[in-house]
Amino acid sequence: NMFGLEGVQKKAIEDGYLIVTDGLFDTLSLADENLNAQSLLGSNLSKNHLAYLTFIDRIYLAMDGDAAGLKLARALLKGHKGVSIMKWNKFKDIDGVLKSDFRLQFLRAFEEHRKKPYVDDLVLNFVD
Repeated sequence: NMFGLEGVQKKAIEDGYLIVTDGLFDTLSLADENLNAQSLLGSNLSKNHLAYLTFIDRIYLAMDGDAAGLKLARALLKGHKGVSIMKWNKFKDIDGVLKSDFRLQFLRAFEEHRKKPYVDDLVLNFVD
């Protein structure tokens, strides 16, 4: 099971992207921005999670930068060909980014990144 707002699974398939997080508050903050997001409620990726995610073209992983998050990234990269890892400086998680003065910068960069015809990581270096 994954946590997300009602209808997000269908919308993610239609829109061709989903942002996967490892935390509930990360998913809620992304949903507040009308972005397709679901949380694993931890950092473990099951075979069922992976089977569901294969129906979505592009998976963005917004994980914490700890050992569990890195393990999750490796598992997802191994199991899905359309994974973009989100990386940023200054903040522990995406919730922190969205609650900061860099919120609009992130949203613009994300929308631009979604237009790319190829898969690569979304790297943001926030500068004061």
